[in-house]
Amino acid sequence: MHGFRYIFISSQLNRRIRSWARGLAGHDIALTWRGSCVRIAASPLEVAGAGKIFSKVNISIHTTNINIAETIATPEGCYMSVDDVIKTIKIENVVASTSIASKIDLEYVAKTIEGVDYNKKRFPGAIYRLAEPKLAVLVFGSGKIVCTGAKKIKDVEIGAKKIFEKLEEIGINTEGQTELVLHNIVSSADLGCVINLDAVTMGLGFENIEYEPEQFPGLVYRIKEPKSVVLLFGSGKMIITGCKSPEDSRLVVINIVHDLGDLGLL
Repeated sequence: MHGFRYIFISSQLNRRIRSWARGLAGHDIALTWRGSCVRIAASPLEVAGAGKIFSKVNISIHTTNINIAETIATPEGCYMSVDDVIKTIKIENVVASTSIASKIDLEYVAKTIEGVDYNKKRFPGAIYRLAEPKLAVLVFGSGKIVCTGAKKIKDVEIGAKKIFEKLEEIGINTEGQTELVLHNIVSSADLGCVINLDAVTMGLGFENIEYEPEQFPGLVYRIKEPKSVVLLFGSGKMIITGCKSPEDSRLVVINIVHDLGDLGLL
């Protein structure tokens, strides 16, 4: 069928079927249920028995077992290669932590280091904001130090080094420094085309997907390997959280492109 692909999605009809049907409205297609497969037929057929739900969609049901699967049509020409999507990856935030063996007097730190903000009623740590590189260093009385807001991994390393230097300048022992550990890299990426989130939900399986458009416009996709959470939006843009390295973010993007490609959504 010129202009469209067909895909196979294992799922059951659900409460979002109405909005999914509206997404197909106006397309010159037909859906055919045959056994356990679903395909887009080559020509439109008259609606039979489902006219109220699929009021603007041409559907032909060849068996009564209609809860086997659903499908979605995607216009061709919006596809970006894996490499193209990888090039859109941008680190938005890096969170890393380290610590020292000594306890830290936060009130003393706030009084003696310029740029430190400390209000224990609002937050248990002191906040040291750096202008270059732009990030925040959270200093806790236990000796734990968290760097957040950086756009590059090397920036959190610089931030940790600067706070250690400042602490040493005011007489605080920084011995026992632990290795800087990356906890979370938040990245953004762009698939380059509009995505039907209802079709993604049905195709990828409800055990890994959370999608409540009435509450939040994005789809939450939990990936087991590398362990991460992806917020996918209908615009094709996505936010990737939970990664421990840039390579993990890259692998997540590759997985997303392959998963959506297998469903015929790219």
